[in-house]
Amino acid sequence: MTIEEAEIYFSDANKRIADILNQASSIMLGHLRIGQPSSSLSGGENIRIKTLKILKTSAKIIGIDEPFKGLNPTEIYQVALFLEKLRRKGKTIVVVDHTEEAFQYFSYNIKLKVEDNYIKIDN
Repeated sequence: MTIEEAEIYFSDANKRIADILNQASSIMLGHLRIGQPSSSLSGGENIRIKTLKILKTSAKIIGIDEPFKGLNPTEIYQVALFLEKLRRKGKTIVVVDHTEEAFQYFSYNIKLKVEDNYIKIDN
C-alpha cells in the first residue's frame, strides 16, 4: 500500500494518521510504500522524511540543517511550502542551507558569508 492509498484508507478511520499521510503526500512522498526500507529511498526522499518528523515536536523554535540538500527545484518548493505551513502555525523555523535558490520562498533571510576572516551579513 502506498502513502497515497493509506491516506484514503485512513481518511475516515483515523484523522491523525490521515493528516500525517496527507503531509507526506504534500511533499511528494505519496508514491512510497508503507514499510519500504529506508535503504531503497533516494537522498531527497530521506531528507523529506526527516522534515516530516518536525510534526512530532511541540517546540516553538525549530532548527533544520540542510533540508534542501540534493533536492530538485520542485522538491525544494514542496518542502518550502511545508515549512511555511509550520510558520503559519506559530513556529519559528531556522534553516541552515547552502542551496540559495530555496531562500526565495522565505520572508526573512540572513545570509552569512565568510570573506577574508570577516562575516558579512546580507538580509
